[in-house]
Amino acid sequence: IGYLAPDAAGRMSYVSLLDRVPEADREFADVWSTLATAQGVYFTTFKKLIRIGAPGPAQVWRAGTSFHIAHMARERLYVREVGRGLMQLVDDQLQPVPQGERLADEKIAAVLPWPRTDGSGDDALLIGTRTKGFFLLEDGRLRRWQTEADAVLESGQLYTAIRLADGRVAGGTLMAGVVLFDAKGRLAGRLERSTGLPGPTVYSLLQDRR
Repeated sequence: IGYLAPDAAGRMSYVSLLDRVPEADREFADVWSTLATAQGVYFTTFKKLIRIGAPGPAQVWRAGTSFHIAHMARERLYVREVGRGLMQLVDDQLQPVPQGERLADEKIAAVLPWPRTDGSGDDALLIGTRTKGFFLLEDGRLRRWQTEADAVLESGQLYTAIRLADGRVAGGTLMAGVVLFDAKGRLAGRLERSTGLPGPTVYSLLQDRR
């Protein structure tokens, strides 16, 4: 783990942050995601969650079983612990999300801020899973959220998703390109080989300024 910075001659070089990690926690294999937040930078691995913020030692959370890929929504970190379910980091403590145990054995592809069903706010969460479609977490209840793209998302295996500025969701899959749907779950478009993608697998999505 580390960052890129220019040296005295302006050449970019890698600066390791490993010395910030307690010695007992420096073995952690692959880093699957890096999340920059107001609290610091989280490096997420299968066995450990590492946060480097203010000067001083990094903070480390160890998985009882193993972590899957972590996600940020409204400056809160969410991560699934295999066999336990979806967890959230609250006051530096990993706590279960209400009814998150229902997702204990399902890979989570995305956790997105989402409008409340009654339109009174934007504090619900839309949770995308690898093979079971989307779930809505609202008022401590987790329920299935169906879309017209469910069949494609489930067979294509959702891998990542983002909420676009116009309110639509773009879901990237391992075997079916990108699926677009609106806030009502209606199918709003596809991106696949026939529309220019070089292949069916999409690992990451980003919306630019336009």
